[in-house]
Amino acid sequence: MIQQPSEYQWSSFRCNALGYTNQLLTSHPLYQALGLNKDERKRAYQSLFEAEIENKDLNLIRNAATFSMPTGDNRFKEQVEKMVNRKLGYAKKGRPYKVSIDERN
Repeated sequence: MIQQPSEYQWSSFRCNALGYTNQLLTSHPLYQALGLNKDERKRAYQSLFEAEIENKDLNLIRNAATFSMPTGDNRFKEQVEKMVNRKLGYAKKGRPYKVSIDERN
């Protein structure tokens, strides 16, 4: 893990917060809306990283990323389920329970 966002080589932080240039990056409209000029945008972007994430939220994010699960309220999860046309959640491990012929009747 890194201590500062600028240490992560695959992040756009150095460009957006520190003014580095990278030909691979195009400025996003949401970034442009952070300020009227480059210095205002850099300061506003830097301020987004000042608050620390609480451990419970960090664990939630890590768990969601590990299992490729959405993080949000029930309404959001239902919208994602509808969009991907499948039920989301953690499946039980192992083979599905078999029902005998006698149990089906």
